[in-house]
Amino acid sequence: MIKHVLMDVDHTLYPRSSGVEGAMVVRINKFVGEYLGVSAEEAARMRAERPAGVYASTLDWLQRKYGFTDIYAYFRAIHPTKFWEHFPKNSELILMLDKLKVPCSIYTNSWANHALNVMDYLEITPFFRKIYDLPFCHFIGKPDPRSFRYVLEDLKLEPSEVLLADDAPDTIIAYTKIGGKGVLVDENLKPRQNFPAPIIKEITQLTQFTELF
Repeated sequence: MIKHVLMDVDHTLYPRSSGVEGAMVVRINKFVGEYLGVSAEEAARMRAERPAGVYASTLDWLQRKYGFTDIYAYFRAIHPTKFWEHFPKNSELILMLDKLKVPCSIYTNSWANHALNVMDYLEITPFFRKIYDLPFCHFIGKPDPRSFRYVLEDLKLEPSEVLLADDAPDTIIAYTKIGGKGVLVDENLKPRQNFPAPIIKEITQLTQFTELF
């Protein structure tokens, strides 16, 4: 029985095609360039040449390779705030959240301020009990099982009692491996052989899971 729903923010509460990711990449390259004393173009090249599988993110790379420490300055710099330039408000999302019979929270590899900015813009903040962000998870992000455990321990629930809606296939796969129930949000509905969870085009399609409503 599902007792709680966790939802990711980026590319889950709004579509991947919105352009927010591109705007964020521009901001990341600018920040990295300024920190390392190189152009944004050079920063982009350096980021692209990071060895695969060594660093979890650009932030992890800056911290471990260059001794970067001002994490919240990085968060403030890289996240766009003018969401109206990228995607409209979503009345269907509000209706769906209003009908949910189980509590829900946000679970993001970003930080709480960014999540709140998105939620406030979409006018859905009151529907969520809590925001589980990267700092809450000791800067261990999804799909690391330790990240899942931090959240589940706070909820005092088992993985099988918590539904996770996320746009990252690796996250959903990892969550199902620990016994969790997942839903992949993929606006392109890309065919995936033997995927261990349902796939929906947009978050409002959670309504098809009748046990939640």
